[in-house]
Amino acid sequence: MKQVAQRISWRTPETPFAVQWYMTPRCNFDCVYCMPWDPDNKWSYYHDDKSKPPTFDIMKTYVDKIIAHRGNHIEWGLGGGEPTVIKDLPKLVKYIRKTDPYDLTICTNGSLPEKKLLKLYEDLDGMVMSLHMDYVSKNPDEYIEKLIALEEQRRPDQSLTARFIVNPLHMELIDNMYQELMMASINKIDFRNVKLFNGESFYSNEQIKVMESWYDEYGKQTSNIIQTFEDGSEKEVNYELITLNNEHSYTGWSCMAGIEQCNIDPLGRVSVGNCAVGGSIGNLND
Repeated sequence: MKQVAQRISWRTPETPFAVQWYMTPRCNFDCVYCMPWDPDNKWSYYHDDKSKPPTFDIMKTYVDKIIAHRGNHIEWGLGGGEPTVIKDLPKLVKYIRKTDPYDLTICTNGSLPEKKLLKLYEDLDGMVMSLHMDYVSKNPDEYIEKLIALEEQRRPDQSLTARFIVNPLHMELIDNMYQELMMASINKIDFRNVKLFNGESFYSNEQIKVMESWYDEYGKQTSNIIQTFEDGSEKEVNYELITLNNEHSYTGWSCMAGIEQCNIDPLGRVSVGNCAVGGSIGNLND
């Protein structure tokens, strides 16, 4: 049966406007699966080691313009690059917090010292720590300790996600850390599969079976995708299985994501949804 549409299970007409903000391409990691920052490629992952992070005044201008256009009831997602390399990030987080947002969450590689991470977390509704295993493997206990400290500080109304970026060279370490974080009752644990630049799979069939078992275990605590088929039937699946099984070709579909979500890139360009379909529709610097 042909699939004709899909949606995130928890999104409803009442869900607030979402802003996914790639604040800077600057990153202190250089992962093999993350393409260099290319301002002319809308599909590029954003990372380099030389871009100048934005100033507080520039970031504040972006926030003020978005709120002037959409109001303050916004779901903010802050990422990069690595957002914690921005000197004034804590100041900006406090500024957004004062606007009374619906949600304010940051995605970080967790390299910031523990005390600074804990301080930043105080003003957030959520934190996602992406565990990039080539770097985590050098000192896995450091990242486990940071996550446990964040979990111990976490308020009931906050979320904390330990997100393994699954590198096939570190499957055993991922599984060991996963078990330890489960024992520590970390609020949420998930896994992201990646691909090489040419689109080829990183993983053997055996590794895919292991990953599918992880997805099955944590699927009860993550947001799933509801697939709709041409006969009107629906099926709920773990969103990571869609990319793992190469089921994310949406040629010929009508995308409605931009009605309630936008993407801001490091140059201030605004595009529809998180996938930037159709390219830039405006610039916050104008």
